[in-house]
Amino acid sequence: MTSNLLTYVNTSLGCAAPMEVPAGNRLATRSVGEPIRRDRDTSVGARWEPAEEIQQGGRGLPTGEDAERLAARLAWIFADQSANATAEQRKSVRRWQGRDRFYQQVQHAARDDPTASDEARLVADDLASLAAPLTQSIVVWRGIRSVGVTFGVSLAELHTLAGKTFAIDQFFATSVDRRVAEKEFTEPAPAPALYRVEVEAGTEAVWIPPLGVAEEARQMELLLLPGLEARILAIDESDTPPIVGMEVSDG
Repeated sequence: MTSNLLTYVNTSLGCAAPMEVPAGNRLATRSVGEPIRRDRDTSVGARWEPAEEIQQGGRGLPTGEDAERLAARLAWIFADQSANATAEQRKSVRRWQGRDRFYQQVQHAARDDPTASDEARLVADDLASLAAPLTQSIVVWRGIRSVGVTFGVSLAELHTLAGKTFAIDQFFATSVDRRVAEKEFTEPAPAPALYRVEVEAGTEAVWIPPLGVAEEARQMELLLLPGLEARILAIDESDTPPIVGMEVSDG
């Protein structure tokens, strides 16, 4: 693995083409010791159990909350978001979900790529304007089809990523259901892994199911905005596929 290059991920739950990022770019790997945690106000509507009360797996990293329970929790947290969404914003969510890979254009817009279409810029703006902060920390999942393409390392070298910090300058789609991230976005795959993502309270997000295509609600997608700061906490190689434990917060 080169020290000055992080081949980073795409957008929709691990589906799109990767992007190579040179040294000096704000997506490049930062110093390992750089802190990422902050004190955040989590008092708004805080009546759910804290995210630390999650199911512990038999070994390795915790497995996260039951998906249906967490989905119900997010529906409550984002009730105002879904109730106040405009028709245009809902249309943009459905466009983001499209099977024509239009989300790749939206990612170009998120990175202010001059090749992005006007429609993609409009969708990116609508998604950003929809976002609301999480009132508590949660755990979500995301599939990685190839650790070689995503990180530039082999499966045997995956453990070397622990402690790395970096920024994410595009939309970051996740699922509250590990089964969705694993079965739909790592099978089949050449060298798969799973992100287990700890999302800090205060991080802005869009809860997609009540806003988008009904048939896609089963993906239980939580969409995080560009501008995240991320740190890889640990690699659990005892699981199959291996799990990359990561924490994210607003930059």
